[in-house]
Amino acid sequence: MNNKTGKNKFLRLFAVGFGSSLMMAVFGYLVVLFNTKTFGLGLFGKMVLVQALFEMINKIMSFQSWQVIIKFGNEYEHNKAKFSVLLRVFLLTDWITSIISAVFSVLILNLVLEKIDLDVEDYSWVYICLIITVFSAKGVFEGYMRLQERFVLANGLQIIQVGATAIIAICAYYFDLSLEEYFKFVLLIVFLMYLIYVKIIIKDLIGKDNGVSGDLTVKELKEWYKFSIGGTYNSTVGAIKQKGETIIVGMMFGSSYAGLYAVAYRIAAMGNKVVESARQAIYPMIAVKIKQKDEHRMIESLLKATYVTLGLGALILVLSIFSIELIMVSLFGEEFLSASTMTIVLTAAMLVNLASFYMNSFVQLKYGSAAIIKATTVGLVLYLLTGIVMPYLLGEKWIGVGSLFFSLTIVYMGIRQIIRGRK
Repeated sequence: MNNKTGKNKFLRLFAVGFGSSLMMAVFGYLVVLFNTKTFGLGLFGKMVLVQALFEMINKIMSFQSWQVIIKFGNEYEHNKAKFSVLLRVFLLTDWITSIISAVFSVLILNLVLEKIDLDVEDYSWVYICLIITVFSAKGVFEGYMRLQERFVLANGLQIIQVGATAIIAICAYYFDLSLEEYFKFVLLIVFLMYLIYVKIIIKDLIGKDNGVSGDLTVKELKEWYKFSIGGTYNSTVGAIKQKGETIIVGMMFGSSYAGLYAVAYRIAAMGNKVVESARQAIYPMIAVKIKQKDEHRMIESLLKATYVTLGLGALILVLSIFSIELIMVSLFGEEFLSASTMTIVLTAAMLVNLASFYMNSFVQLKYGSAAIIKATTVGLVLYLLTGIVMPYLLGEKWIGVGSLFFSLTIVYMGIRQIIRGRK
């Protein structure tokens, strides 16, 4: 693949990821908008806290299966039997970790019931929400489709699911559905989508004999899980940073502030949606370039993309500062005006994070898990110091500052690692 072809391919994949992410962000806004109108800030805040707890525990215990499928799927290009084993191992891993996380989630929820003002009668929708979280583990499917370069299909299915959830949220508002009825419809959508994913992957999941051994060795199993540790650790830190912050805000300032934080995060998270789709699009390309020993031009392109994205991010941030209060009041109402400041801070954090995903993908694939673990650990320490201590001492206006410090740390250490690796 020549440089021009590779560049065009990346731009095409990035365009698909960006367009898809933009649509998902719009649908996501509709979900939050109508949920706040249907259930009110108080009940919406409780819903956010419960979902944040379940998703945080699930992500902490889960493996980043999609990264493993892409990395080792490339290596097993001519060994379909071994690729099938890889798929089955991590699909089973996802199920085991999801079930374990569900048990832990219920135990932890029972300990914090009074803090988030949940009653026993709330458990009907709480358990439905938990099942939704379990069936949301789609790492193997997403890694498989991106490995096969079926990006339009992968993003299309995500759009369908988020779009269907938005329709349910709108119907809940106009037909006055209860929270339990709302989550039952969402569960139906999630389950049907899971069946579609299984149908797509089933042929390679079952496997076929192409004359090459698919026997699994202990060494290979260790290698798979060792690689996944870096991505898993990074995902764990991300879960603590985002979902944990939601829980911390709710514990400090009440469930209503958790609702405010959720709205602020959703508005700021458009950049984060772009990050994940674009990262999953570029990840296989970087893996191929490293395998082909064609890294010099890749590094130059990654650094340029980082600097350009930072510049665009600064422009978007300035525009957000002047328009955020109008957006809050016109979309969500006066009671959400107090979320304006935290929205600006979270937007800055997301935009910095957007600029770092190029480098983070390269650093993990080139230098392994250790480099990612080091960067995220330093970022986590700064996050805890600033994201918890400062709001506690100085008030709710400082909510989200920890996320900003975390993102800045990741960008700095990513550039530092690449520069050191080139010497």
